[in-house]
Amino acid sequence: MLLSNPASYHQRLVAVRGVVTQPELHIDDSELVLRFVFRLAEDEQSIVIFGQHDRTQGPPSISLDLSVEVIGVFWKERALNGSHVINTIEAHTVSPYPSLIPDNA
Repeated sequence: MLLSNPASYHQRLVAVRGVVTQPELHIDDSELVLRFVFRLAEDEQSIVIFGQHDRTQGPPSISLDLSVEVIGVFWKERALNGSHVINTIEAHTVSPYPSLIPDNA
């Protein structure tokens, strides 16, 4: 639904679920922040997810083939590090789905 009408969701807070593919994790110079990027793919469509994780809060919920829920801001298109990218989500949270905590399932 999100990708069939991306203009309706541009710069809005969204929640999506899917399976992590193509994860990349990079630790910053302070070694406290982990920057990440990965794809959520379904059939022929995919969304690029990017953001950062505070390592003092424990390990991130990002690994290949892990089912996750992402909450963040959707961008139909934007310039990022000198590149033009489409269909991205700047993640606020990434958590396992279904939740590993029974009360949140």
